[in-house]
Order: sequence, then structure tokens, then C-alpha cells
Amino acid sequence: MVIEENRVMEIASLPYKTHVEMDTCGDVVCFVAYNDELDGCMAQGATWQEAVKSLADARHDYIAASLEHGLDVPRPQQLPVNPVSILESPRPATHNNDLHMAHIAT
Repeated sequence: MVIEENRVMEIASLPYKTHVEMDTCGDVVCFVAYNDELDGCMAQGATWQEAVKSLADARHDYIAASLEHGLDVPRPQQLPVNPVSILESPRPATHNNDLHMAHIAT
């Protein structure tokens, strides 16, 4: 099945709410970003901004693969007031960062 790139881009640009969680990748702090509606679609980065950018690429690929296999792509549940939320996850004791639950607009 051939999928039109315009259709993929149209769906990928919908206002999915993005969550970012601080995590550890080995001994290094990293950030993991995901969209609630797109089960299993996630990305990571050294900063929350990098994780969100990587998630945009992952979301595009996730939607393209779903459409290619004839699967429905869930739409955003509602228009988010704050499109990105950052959640603090467990982190190494040596990491001294005062990041707490925050909502930020991108």
C-alpha cells in the first residue's frame, strides 16, 4: 500500500500532547518523550528539546507505518492547553537538578 506523504504530514502535525520524562540512560541523565495516543511511539535525547525533536521524527515514522499496514492512527484526544509536559523520574543521586513537574509551551 502506497501512502501519500502529505497525509502522513497532516496527521503528524496534529496537536498531540507530548510528555517528557527525565530518566537515566546508563550513568547519564536523559529525557524520554512520548505521545499518549500513539502507543509505543517514543524518543529520547540528552535534553528535553532534543527528545521532543526526535519524537516528531518518530511520530512521522509511526504514522507512516501504521497507515501502510492499514491501521487506524489515533487522533489527539483533545487540544492541549500546554502541548508539552515534563515529568521528573527517578535519577542518580549525583544529579543535582531542580526540575519538577512543569508545563511548557513549544
